[in-house]
Amino acid sequence: MAQTMVNSRMDEDLKKGMEQFSKEMGLSMTADPFYSEVNMERLRKAVADAKAGKLTEHELIGVGDD
Repeated sequence: MAQTMVNSRMDEDLKKGMEQFSKEMGLSMTADPFYSEVNMERLRKAVADAKAGKLTEHELIGVGDD
């Protein structure tokens, strides 16, 4: 399923209502899940592991690997 981002302007009361509706539907109004706290923590751990030399071969992606 393709995804797209939708931006809109609305007053504060409508925004609060939309946030509540989205939450009840299991959706998020955030723009980019890449910056979620869960993902950021995973990235921080990956950086720390890389600096400590703890990478394993299956975690590396090689350019041109078939």
